[in-house]
Amino acid sequence: MNIKQKLTCAFVAIACLPILLVAAVVIYNLRAQAEADFLDGSSREIRQIDNAMGMFFKGITENVEYLASLPQMTAAPTLKNYSSADAASTPLPESNQELESIFDRFAKSHPTTAYLSYGRVDGGYAIWPSDPGLSSYDPRIRPWYKTAMSAPGKTQRTAAYYWAPDDAVLIGTVRTVNDTQGTVAGVVGLDVSLKQLTDLVKQIKIGQTGYLMLVEDSGNVLVDPQNAGNNFKSLADLGGDYARMAGADGLLEVELNGTHYMANIWSSPTLGWRFIGLIEHDEVMAKANDLAWQVGVIVLILGLVFAMVGTLFAKLIVNPIRSVASGLEGIAQGEGDLTRSLNIQGKDETALLARWFNQFLGTIRQLVQRIIEASAALRQTSDGSTRVAQDMTDVAERQRGAVEMVSTAFNEMVATANEVARSCSEAATSADDGQRQVHAGQAQIEDATDSVSRLSDNLKQSALALQALEQDSQNINAILGTIRSIAEQT
Repeated sequence: MNIKQKLTCAFVAIACLPILLVAAVVIYNLRAQAEADFLDGSSREIRQIDNAMGMFFKGITENVEYLASLPQMTAAPTLKNYSSADAASTPLPESNQELESIFDRFAKSHPTTAYLSYGRVDGGYAIWPSDPGLSSYDPRIRPWYKTAMSAPGKTQRTAAYYWAPDDAVLIGTVRTVNDTQGTVAGVVGLDVSLKQLTDLVKQIKIGQTGYLMLVEDSGNVLVDPQNAGNNFKSLADLGGDYARMAGADGLLEVELNGTHYMANIWSSPTLGWRFIGLIEHDEVMAKANDLAWQVGVIVLILGLVFAMVGTLFAKLIVNPIRSVASGLEGIAQGEGDLTRSLNIQGKDETALLARWFNQFLGTIRQLVQRIIEASAALRQTSDGSTRVAQDMTDVAERQRGAVEMVSTAFNEMVATANEVARSCSEAATSADDGQRQVHAGQAQIEDATDSVSRLSDNLKQSALALQALEQDSQNINAILGTIRSIAEQT
């Protein structure tokens, strides 16, 4: 990645990062607000339903208490006993007929009434609507009777149950009945249909995709508008995230039948039941998701705009650097042409770099010029040494010829010694002269040897100068390699 690309990326990052951070905070707060709005809206709906149900069951409680206080109940009449197998053949006593008449009038004025029952401690039993074929039925062992007897003097509600013949959900409200002496004489029970209430729950819509579930405190589902097959099943038995909702309270994210929901689980303080408001997660977060897309588009547009602006500014910054790099490349590719210089434009750092580099090139040029001059001087010295060596060689050749001539003459003198015996003194004189010439020749040979030694010293000095020249040339090549590397990197 070159400098231009780095500067462009830096401009884009500087522009986009603050926007992304602000957008993240806004989206987070918006999602939190969406959850709070869901909780507030669904809780209002639930409280309205709870108030309606509370008023409904309050009226049922008052009706049961009214029935329990009727003189026909407190008088403790003798009622028909249905515990025997042939109870259906036993005639209906007048007391049963009187109570059934009372029950019938009550049911007509209260359309939600499904069943009215009165079970006595002695096993007697009265029911509305009447069932002529009823037999082997003892009210004292029934759950509704035991529920009332567990808390004498208090109105109790039994668990809801589904009654298939009527295709309705029923719930019983029971209370003990005291005789005139205050002794418990039996239990009166009123079973009402929750069809109106369940239909009301089914009609509740939370947003576009939301609905409301009604669950007993025991965990049994009373109403599930989305899946009727879950009715009268325990949340724990349904498994999955249904089981998670069984013990949860407040906001919870669940996945039901492959759909991601947000659930508001609210327990009724009066009924003890639990209302579960459900809505699809995507609907709750729709605004936040839309904002996220908008922010993404804005960031993309700003990124493109700042990328173009960054490219323009990067071009202004990089062009002088490229000019310097181009000059360095020209010097490097021109086999180290040190006569060239970099163009200086402006007064920024690149201009300062070019100015100092030109000064560096000037120093290199001076160094090369001195090396060239030293090389020329060395060449002249080498030529002089070569001439001296040649002259010394010639002198040595002449001296060798002279020595050979002296030796020849000496041999001739020895050969003719017998013939010139008469002139011994002259021969001795001639011998002395020859000996002197020999000494002179030896002296010339020694002079020639000294000249050769001096020539060898001069040659050694020339070799040292050539080595220094080679070292300076290597330094120049290293400098030019460094310049070429700088040009390639930029």
